[in-house]
Amino acid sequence: MRSLKSVWAALALGATLIISTTAFSLRPSQTLDHAATNAEITKLTAKILESSQFAHHPLDNELAGKFLDRYLDSLDGGHMIFLQSDVREFDRFRPTLAQATRSTGDTSPARAIFQRYLERLDQRATYVAELLRTEHFDFTGKDTYTPDRKDAPRPIDLAAAQQLWRQHLRFEYLQEKLAGKKESEIAQTLSRRSTRLAQTMRKLNDQAVLELYLNALAHVYDPHSDYMGSEQMQSFSIAMNLSLVGVGASLQADDGYCKIHELVPGGPAARSGPRLG
Repeated sequence: MRSLKSVWAALALGATLIISTTAFSLRPSQTLDHAATNAEITKLTAKILESSQFAHHPLDNELAGKFLDRYLDSLDGGHMIFLQSDVREFDRFRPTLAQATRSTGDTSPARAIFQRYLERLDQRATYVAELLRTEHFDFTGKDTYTPDRKDAPRPIDLAAAQQLWRQHLRFEYLQEKLAGKKESEIAQTLSRRSTRLAQTMRKLNDQAVLELYLNALAHVYDPHSDYMGSEQMQSFSIAMNLSLVGVGASLQADDGYCKIHELVPGGPAARSGPRLG
C-alpha cells in the first residue's frame, strides 16, 4: 500500500499538470495556432513529469519506449486490434520519440497511430457485420477462448486478427444467448456494438487524442497520475467545488447506452414527479 506521503505527492503532481497547462493556454501575450499550442503543452507536460518529486528522471529512450507501449495499450489493451506489422511500423518512432517530445513537442506519432487504430476498427466492424449476416454460431463443440488478452501477443496479420475477432464475437454471442436473448436480437446488438465503437472513436478530436497520448506519458512516470485536458479539468473543478447538484438518479450502461436504473428517494428527479408529454 502506498504511504500517505506518496499519495499526496501523486495529487500534487496531478495538480501541477492541471494548473501549468491551463496557465499556459490562457497567456494573453501568446497567440499560437492549434498545432503549436499542442506542441507547447506536450513539452511542458514532459518537463513537469521529468522534474516531479518522485521521479527526477529525464525522458530518455528507455522511458520513451515504455511511453509508446502504454499509448498502444491504452488504445488496444486486449491486443486484438493492432497487428504485429503495425507495431513494427510504429517502432520507427522509438529512436527519436524522447527528443522529439521534450524538445519540439512533436505529437505526430499519436495521430499516426490513432489513424491506424481507426482503420483497424473499421475493418473489424465490417468483418463482424458480415459474420453475423452469414454465419450460424454453433456451441456444441469444445472450443476454448480466453477473453483476457492483455499479455497475449498481437495478431501477426489481418487473417490472424480476423480469427481473433471471430472468436471474440462467438464469446460475446454466447454471453447474450445465455442471457436469454433471441438470435435476431443478438445479431443486431453485436453488430451495433462494434460499429458504435468505431464511430465513437472517430468522433474524438485532436484534444481528446492528445489527452490519451499525454496520459500514457504520465503513467510511465506514475500509474496513479493522469493528464487532464481542459474539458476534464472543468469537470474536475465542478466536482471539487460542488458547483452542480445531481439529478438524483442511479444510472447504468446498457450496450453503450446510459439508462436510468432507479431514482434516489428525495432527490430532484424523484421530487419532480411523473411528467406527461
